[in-house]
Amino acid sequence: MLPENYFDDFAGRMDAVISENPQETKQLRIRPWIYGAVASLIGILFLGQIYLTNDKNKELASETFDTYVLSQVNENSIVDYYLMAENE
Repeated sequence: MLPENYFDDFAGRMDAVISENPQETKQLRIRPWIYGAVASLIGILFLGQIYLTNDKNKELASETFDTYVLSQVNENSIVDYYLMAENE
């Protein structure tokens, strides 16, 4: 059971308890230079990805061109070319 008039002065008692035991609060503060460092790292990652993708596209285009050229030449011409190269 609760004592009579318990909630009448409840707020005043809580204020007294809180003022007796003040708690320190730490605030997380991010320094401005961290934003610059993070932005630089993200930029480097994006540029690296673009470079690697571009390099793969060039390699794929080269392979596609080689395949196209070889598809336009018949087998007899290739055999003749290699036979002439061995004779020289």
